[in-house]
Amino acid sequence: MEQIQDCKNYPVVKSNKLIEAKYKLTLNEIRLVYVVISKIKPEDEEFKRHSLKIQDLLKMFEITTNDYHLSIKKILEDLSHKSITIADKSEKNRFLVANWFASAEYIGKEGIVEIELSTKLKPYLLQLQSHFTIFGLDKILKLKSSYAIRLYELLYKEYCYYVKNRINFIFSIKELKAMLGIEKNEYLKFNNFKRKVLDIAEKELKAKSDFYFEYKTIKTGRAITDIEFIVIEKEKREDNKQKQLTQDRSPSQTP
Repeated sequence: MEQIQDCKNYPVVKSNKLIEAKYKLTLNEIRLVYVVISKIKPEDEEFKRHSLKIQDLLKMFEITTNDYHLSIKKILEDLSHKSITIADKSEKNRFLVANWFASAEYIGKEGIVEIELSTKLKPYLLQLQSHFTIFGLDKILKLKSSYAIRLYELLYKEYCYYVKNRINFIFSIKELKAMLGIEKNEYLKFNNFKRKVLDIAEKELKAKSDFYFEYKTIKTGRAITDIEFIVIEKEKREDNKQKQLTQDRSPSQTP
């Protein structure tokens, strides 16, 4: 059985429709879902039951209490009640509401949890040929904010879809909140949304990720209605800094 730490670089492969779906998970819930997804192999035609070591989950969830089985039980039970809504943009008024897991079984005497994904998610995770995005599981496990994880994959999907020829992407606040699973009565004031979601995600991605974002607000009349994200790839930023430093240090040439 593979350990979670051994598969940090396993790819998480998701249909773009699944990335754009509407859902809200806690940090530990989203970590668990992505670990299970990372275990899917390209040749898989059906979902399999995946075994995860309880000791690995304790490390990932940062659980240190003696009654850890209750903590894991709560995560599994809470996750079983949380749905994901996937829109079909090709057909008006058609969408799918599904659960993430078909089952999650805690087997204490074997020290494992066995999880199987919901069959309704098969079109979005199995045998993907186009319109999908791949990123490393390690990029997700190091983040501490579920909003940072969601913004990472949403912006990474856009960035890769445009073959890195574009770095500016605009989302309406209404659309963005929906994808992040933020309820209509949450963060009604933009400053709260900015402080609790955007700024936290921006800071964490800048510190821990391979790319980060900066953002600008767009107004319609007096109201802020849209966010323009500017994606910055760290490696390119460092290369540009080095080039500029080299140019600044090179002796000036006169014709």
